[in-house]
Amino acid sequence: MAADGALLPQHYAAAPVCAPSRASLLLGRSQGHANVRDNQFDKALENNLTLGSALQLAGYTTAAIGKWGLQGQIGKAPNWTAHPLNRGFDYYLGYIRHVDGHEHYPKEGLYRNPKEVYENRTNIASDLDKCYTADLWTAAAKKWIVDHKRSRDTDKPFFMYLAFGACHFPFHAPDDYIERQKNNYAQGWDELRRERFRTQRQLGVIPKDAKLAPRNEGVPDWESLSDTERRIAARGQQVYAAFLEHANDQLQRLVDFLEAEKQLDDTIVVLLSDNGAAVSGQPLGTLDLRRSAYIDKESTEHLAKYQYNLFRLC
Repeated sequence: MAADGALLPQHYAAAPVCAPSRASLLLGRSQGHANVRDNQFDKALENNLTLGSALQLAGYTTAAIGKWGLQGQIGKAPNWTAHPLNRGFDYYLGYIRHVDGHEHYPKEGLYRNPKEVYENRTNIASDLDKCYTADLWTAAAKKWIVDHKRSRDTDKPFFMYLAFGACHFPFHAPDDYIERQKNNYAQGWDELRRERFRTQRQLGVIPKDAKLAPRNEGVPDWESLSDTERRIAARGQQVYAAFLEHANDQLQRLVDFLEAEKQLDDTIVVLLSDNGAAVSGQPLGTLDLRRSAYIDKESTEHLAKYQYNLFRLC
């Protein structure tokens, strides 16, 4: 997609976390003017023009699939103030509450208990046995496109807002994707960041004369880590990469589907990432984000003991 399309290397998400990033995008406002900002979650998206409602006025049929977290806390489920159906979307399937987005197997609840997944205003989580949400979002997107094509609104153009969970903590990925990344990160983060920097210069993402910045304060030299610490860190990157690769494959599946349906030439695909990496997982990862952020850090010994469950793998 990148090779065949236009790169926007100056794109910058000014929001510090995920929900405010989505609010800025949906409202078409900079973070300083969006009503959801800073570290706010589950706050009602302003009742104003959104990407969805503006395109509805222009004659589009609209759908939102995936994460939301902008529903507001006034009114009980499923009648939240800023439910996607109240903010410019004709159809919705996904995680409405912010906390539900911290899970990628909603029925089993591998990280923190089972979660809720809504199709419009109906919670369908009880039917999602061993369902990985990135697969679900992609399947739902394809089904909605087919249904739209067969509907009485088939002559209308469509707009789909598709918000994947990758790569938001906790890191979940299918076993075969994790296995494919094995041993890919044993060289450590110092060498890896040099490799990525060179690649970014070659691709034109950063200027050719850019200089590699020093490591962030508090990040140790890879060579100073113990063998156990290196193993834990490499495992975390392995699973993160598997998580991202799987999401990338879902996007390719969707593009291939549009091509098979002879709709790709009439479709603009815009791929964005939000606020980027966070520091809340501590340097070597964590089994419990809240504990590491608000109570105490998990020891290297604890992480090493459970390293193959690190990031709640499955």
